[in-house]
Amino acid sequence: MITKVLLVILALTLGLLAATQVFAYVAHLDPVLGVPWYRQARLAVYAPWSIALWAWWWAGRVPQAFQLPLVVGLGSAAFTLWKGWPRSAQKADEAHWATEKEWAAAECQSARGIVLGKQR
Repeated sequence: MITKVLLVILALTLGLLAATQVFAYVAHLDPVLGVPWYRQARLAVYAPWSIALWAWWWAGRVPQAFQLPLVVGLGSAAFTLWKGWPRSAQKADEAHWATEKEWAAAECQSARGIVLGKQR
């Protein structure tokens, strides 16, 4: 349970961070965005929650400016959840492609190919 909660928090943080950085890039790092956490030449890193503040201020006036950051943020959050969500163990009676270990244990490999059946 704690793993899933931490994963959701991580996904939300990464989604917000991605959306914030994309919006700042699209806005050409305009000074009206505020002071970034880190700035060096053309690189600026803003706080992950900055996108929420900017959306509060400007989404009513320029909603199209938030479309790309929204897609990127949701995509990165969804990808994080998809790749990190704990998978249940494979059940023995559930159909699946056999692994190399399962092939060897079932003695289905031979020097000339695969064995489709054995008579004992």
